[in-house]
Amino acid sequence: MREKHAARILSARVFTSVFFMLALTSPPHTSPAQSIASPPIASPASALPANDALPNPAVTNSSPLAESAESRAARAAADATAKAAFSALSPSLKRDVVDLLALNLEHSGTFQAALITWVKKRQDRDPASWSEATRADWFDPATLAPEQPTARHWLDPESDAAKRAQRTLLARQTPRAWRQAFRYDYASGELVRVKFADETARVFENALAGFAPELDLVEASIERDLDDRSFAKEAAAFAHAYTDRIGGAYPGITLYDAYASGTEFEMPDIDVLGILHALFDDADRWHAPIPATAHPVIYPRLTERFTPYHRHRSLRNAIARTFAVGDAVLDDGFGGLLDNFHALWEDCRTTPEKLRARLPQPAERDVFLEAWVARCKGPDSPYRAGQRRRATLASEALFVRSSVFDAMRELGVLSDETKKK
Repeated sequence: MREKHAARILSARVFTSVFFMLALTSPPHTSPAQSIASPPIASPASALPANDALPNPAVTNSSPLAESAESRAARAAADATAKAAFSALSPSLKRDVVDLLALNLEHSGTFQAALITWVKKRQDRDPASWSEATRADWFDPATLAPEQPTARHWLDPESDAAKRAQRTLLARQTPRAWRQAFRYDYASGELVRVKFADETARVFENALAGFAPELDLVEASIERDLDDRSFAKEAAAFAHAYTDRIGGAYPGITLYDAYASGTEFEMPDIDVLGILHALFDDADRWHAPIPATAHPVIYPRLTERFTPYHRHRSLRNAIARTFAVGDAVLDDGFGGLLDNFHALWEDCRTTPEKLRARLPQPAERDVFLEAWVARCKGPDSPYRAGQRRRATLASEALFVRSSVFDAMRELGVLSDETKKK
């Protein structure tokens, strides 16, 4: 049974190594440290009219496999059986499972598969050649505060301080239901690869949760397509690591995260001066320690540069998440606009360049969204098509999960009695 599929799996591996060469086709349709408050981040959907003029299924920010408690328990049992069988396999058989899964999905004829294939054909390089993600840099204390150069050091991610900061500063970021090996970096304008100790296990577990292989590449690529790089300087400045007054640097938390958190947070002079020097030509007028009399001048300037960047980035991130995922998790207050974003993709014929041309300047974001919601409620609206688009992609998440069981049975590593709940 296993030998019978060797040629198919080999073909999948060869295809994976050369797909980026394919031709482009049309898409399927302060003092040493100051506590400051992050800028108010209003929910873009909070003041918008509800989509109650058209049928609007309940929007969920959960996994695409939302279900009743009874079916959830049955699915968990089936998942546990599949995971146990997968973990018992040799590394080569695990690779065979995920390769056969990818090959079967690629030829499944689903809308999502067509989207993934289209984005893969647009790649301008082998995805494996993107740089590997690294820890964020911190601003150099010796350069910015030579008289008081408090050295920086990484905190243990499991320390109480690090966990407390994660709970506070990352509270607005909904945990994703899948692990992504690619993400878009607004500072460099490039994709970065996130390394996992067990890549086959990542792909396998993502698929069990309803997320097809290479969806992460697709999402990151679309976000890159939607960014016009107009906030590259701000992105680079706020991409630095979040630190505290005694030099502790917090793993996985950047200054962007702190500013977007909606909470009060500590801001050492070194980080304040670092942002000023990155964004303003007159930054040399300030030195550490920054006098309190300068705070009313400095902090509004930082906020004035962060707020439009956040509006720019958060909107593109939310829209990119809906390109190939039906019930996508949307942060930054966009959850209530899920169907509207699918409708926007429909109205732009699922073409990133067309959609990017439609996106507003940051100051006009809320006006743009209000007008789009109104359009979705009007005659000849693309809203129903957007709802169908979301429902189609959500149902295809269930198909991705069932394909995991099919691939394992096809290779003879899972009994036929195991049901796909």
